[in-house]
Amino acid sequence: MEGLAYALIGIIAFWILINKLHDVYKEKFEKLHIEVNGVFLMWKFKLLPNKLFNFIRKHYRAFRMLFNIGIVLSTIVFLYAMKIYFDNLSGIFGKLISGSRISEGVGTPIVPIIPGVTIAFSELPYLLLALAIAVTFHESFHAIAAISENIKVESWGLALILFLPAAFIEPSEREFKKAKLASRVRVYSAGPSANVILALLTLAFIAFSIPALYNVTGGLEVVKVVEGSPAYRGGVEEGSLIVMVNGVPLSKDVSLVQMIFMPTILYKGLFDVTRQYEGLEANITLTLMRSVNGKIEMYNVTVHKLANESKLGVYIIPRIILQGKTAIAEYVKIPLLKSAIWMFIVNIGFALINVTPLIITDGGKMFEELITRLFGEKGKKASLTIQSILIIILIINILASMM
Repeated sequence: MEGLAYALIGIIAFWILINKLHDVYKEKFEKLHIEVNGVFLMWKFKLLPNKLFNFIRKHYRAFRMLFNIGIVLSTIVFLYAMKIYFDNLSGIFGKLISGSRISEGVGTPIVPIIPGVTIAFSELPYLLLALAIAVTFHESFHAIAAISENIKVESWGLALILFLPAAFIEPSEREFKKAKLASRVRVYSAGPSANVILALLTLAFIAFSIPALYNVTGGLEVVKVVEGSPAYRGGVEEGSLIVMVNGVPLSKDVSLVQMIFMPTILYKGLFDVTRQYEGLEANITLTLMRSVNGKIEMYNVTVHKLANESKLGVYIIPRIILQGKTAIAEYVKIPLLKSAIWMFIVNIGFALINVTPLIITDGGKMFEELITRLFGEKGKKASLTIQSILIIILIINILASMM
């Protein structure tokens, strides 16, 4: 709670100070094209660097090809987003009819990022860094696509909303409306496709760079041992990490990406063995890992399970252990891994939401352009109706995920 209090005090103090400075030095702020209004700060730039502008215009065909690929990427992400929403919706109504807990029907949870509610404040620095990079790339790709389509960018800039970083571009509205439909679609899809590319690059970094820097061990941390259970009789200690069952690693045939983003897959090896011996008396060998005086120890424990015992008697959670191959790698392992995880989550989430037709999103604008071209004014009204329905479906997904 102290950390939350200090963070709130710091945020309030910053906005009081910046608003006071703006009031006193208003002319200087205007010369720098900095606008301050309450908890909103915007720094606007009128011109793009000439070298960048000339490079984009010179190679516009290559960029146009890139953004054609962006349309394909955005379409794939759109279809995937629809699959998530409607699979969840089907599961939610199934559980509702059966009288079960609604959240059990949510296959892919959709949870908004709310510091202090859905994420810890300790994660906030990594989240803000990932968000700043994601938004900047998103808007930069919009700008590059507009320039490659010969649409004037009137201004661009950076913004801060309370404590959330943002970026924006303002293409010429007149030129944008005059552009061909294909050009406008390329501009719309450029932002989400940038986030997809960043998400894929992050996955590649995790898959290849983390194993190169660290020895990775996936296992199940023993949170509690039930008194009198097979694990208790066998001497399994709380705080130890189960890494192998009967000599088979729990992380066998499991990638690092799966361990990070689908950690429950690590349960499979242990659950398969307990099911195999259900109703039978058996000895199960657990290989455990523990830290003793800063050193990692591995040792075996034999758990004797009686025929009438269906469980080993441990409360467990998935955990990944990274051991740095160098002193520097060991020192930076937590910020490095957390930054990578948030980079993926933020970018893939940003892409999924942006391709969804939700009135204010890129997907919403693109959907309206296409359906209006096909059906005229009736298409525009149909677009508004469909997008309103999708907003309701998304809200249902979010509420069910948080129940």
